[in-house]
Amino acid sequence: MKRPGLRWLGLCVLVIPAFGLTAVVLDPAGWAFWRAGAFSDLWVSHAPNLRFIREAIATWHAIPLWNPLILSGMPLAADPLAGLWYPLHALGWLGPGGFGFNLLFWIHLALAAGGLFKLLRSEGASTSASLLGGLVFSVTPKLIGHVGLGHLTLVEAVCWTPWVLVCVRAAIEGALGPQRRALRFAMLGALLGLTFVIDPRWILPSGLLALAYAGKCLAHSQMRRERGLHSLRLAPVVLVMAAALAAPLAFPLAELAGRTTRALMTAEEATSLSLSPVDLLGMLAFRPGAWPETQTYLGASVLVLMVAMLAAAPSRHRFWWGAVLLSALLSFGLPAGAYAGLSDVIPGIGLLRVPARFFLLAALAAAVLAGHALDRLTQAAVGSGEGRRARLAAVFTGGTILAIGLALPLASPTPAAGGDPLLVWAAMVPSLLAVAGTAWVLRVPSWQAEPSRAGSAIILAIVALDLGWVNLFTIETRSLDPRAGVSICGLPGSDEQFGDGRSFSPSYSLPQPYAQGCGLELADGVSPLQVTAYRDYMAMATGFPSVGYSVTLPPFSQGDPSADWHPKLDAEMLGRLSVERIVSAYPLEAEGLKLLSTSGGVWVYLNERARPRAWLEPHEGQPQASWRPAGLLDWSPNRIRTQAEGPGRLVLSELDYPGWQARVDGQRVPIGRDQGLLRSIELPAGPHDVQFVFRPWSVYAGTALAGLALAALAALWARR
Repeated sequence: MKRPGLRWLGLCVLVIPAFGLTAVVLDPAGWAFWRAGAFSDLWVSHAPNLRFIREAIATWHAIPLWNPLILSGMPLAADPLAGLWYPLHALGWLGPGGFGFNLLFWIHLALAAGGLFKLLRSEGASTSASLLGGLVFSVTPKLIGHVGLGHLTLVEAVCWTPWVLVCVRAAIEGALGPQRRALRFAMLGALLGLTFVIDPRWILPSGLLALAYAGKCLAHSQMRRERGLHSLRLAPVVLVMAAALAAPLAFPLAELAGRTTRALMTAEEATSLSLSPVDLLGMLAFRPGAWPETQTYLGASVLVLMVAMLAAAPSRHRFWWGAVLLSALLSFGLPAGAYAGLSDVIPGIGLLRVPARFFLLAALAAAVLAGHALDRLTQAAVGSGEGRRARLAAVFTGGTILAIGLALPLASPTPAAGGDPLLVWAAMVPSLLAVAGTAWVLRVPSWQAEPSRAGSAIILAIVALDLGWVNLFTIETRSLDPRAGVSICGLPGSDEQFGDGRSFSPSYSLPQPYAQGCGLELADGVSPLQVTAYRDYMAMATGFPSVGYSVTLPPFSQGDPSADWHPKLDAEMLGRLSVERIVSAYPLEAEGLKLLSTSGGVWVYLNERARPRAWLEPHEGQPQASWRPAGLLDWSPNRIRTQAEGPGRLVLSELDYPGWQARVDGQRVPIGRDQGLLRSIELPAGPHDVQFVFRPWSVYAGTALAGLALAALAALWARR
């Protein structure tokens, strides 16, 4: 392709995300939300974490490995939601509001479009067909729905998947020179490692598809035996490179995961968010207000193309049809017994949940099929059996979709998630576009083997309008500012610095982004990885049952954080966590709490039994006396320094966790546990300078291994 053509093509790929992010185009600094959603993971978790990383680098001139924002502290380097190990996340710091994160979404959707285009071209598809495939996958409503849910890392990892498949094909079918062959297998491993670093949850779907696609490429290779032997010899290169580049997150995550409530998740809890057979009916009609996790709409016009091609050439592209079918089946989830059995065989699978996300692979396979359908249908001979079957299938599919689209507003006069009843009529538009797609299929046989550019442009426009219309009713932007929580920033003591007292809310009255914007540290929080010992301690301190899996602490069994679940607060236990302020959406009664203010439906209490961040108690076995505070001289995420006068046991109101080291007057000493949770050390008589430093071997070993892998990859690249 000539350079002007490449420029035009690149421009098209960059513009494609506009059909998924129309709301962002109209409000670049707004925060993307699912229209029917009250919360967004991006706003609640990803953005506060990335802002804290930026502030920590600016304030303490070090990359933070510990996160003090929620749950009284947790290892930031082990948290996939922190996004510490993906360099592109620095773009999230750009611009006002959500501009930087919108830029991240845009770049990755364009990356997905470019990867699908490259994959289809490698399979012999035309430029127009490849462009259609890139459009269908990158703005598929399910993926855009995850943008609205704020699943930043999931969207990023999914968007890299086409490039993983491109690398699979290049590694197996590329040049057989030893240097280039090793480089291509190493690049495949690097992309798999990158996928894990971005979002470990996607490595299983991505890896399974890559493995299956490798088998497909080998099966269709003209030099099957020779390439198969080479692939077997170089398979360890893929595994080693993937493991090495994943190590900076994999090592600390493995250290954390076994200590969390996620490891206690039952098979029923892990498979609860699965698709049902009824959800697959969503492939035929757009359902306004449908939850993105169970969204299955691929595009009415896309479905017409796929079915028409299936009727015309049922034996073609069986791999991709199988991928659609198998992905749909996996999205139903496995029976609890089978899931439990796999958890014993495959390490880490017991930590995964939401099987419905496997349907994203079905969307990728459907995009490939749509691209091939464009080529196949435009080459169907006039009056041939293929052409007749394609026309009949298109008429049947388009008619069915139209009937469902017209009947849906009558059968369901109100959107599933509430809102304007007229919104349901939005489903008619994709149905009408399905009719347009049907008309296109009826027309294409007259083009014979040389379809016009206008014909390809027409179907591209139909599909773009179809998906763009649906996505317009899927996400919206909202104007939010982390410093806009005036009521939170105005709380008594909210001007304290890191290392001072913490806050707690039994009703999520201190949202994480606002708390981070005001510099508050929380004893509650939202995280899928909660240390079990901390969850159990907080259950006793606040009165919720310590059973079942929940991403929120405290868990909100009714789904409404502001609903009164009648907490039974233990001011003494909360005080040992340095919880000074308790903010609630309803009044509380507990010994040791003093009401400070009530305004705007928020009750603010002072915990009169709160302790400082460090204090001394008598040694174990000695007569108990009152505790006395220790001076906190310096606090940073990776280092805490205090002065205390012994004898006694120094207790630090910070979670004990592997990697923390203690030094007294420069000499390393063992760290004990207070209440089975907090760091403590024994001090002899006299004044002492005490330092706690976070130096997790898992992080340092992981980064060193990744550095060696990158050096090896660079050496292979230089010698290619």
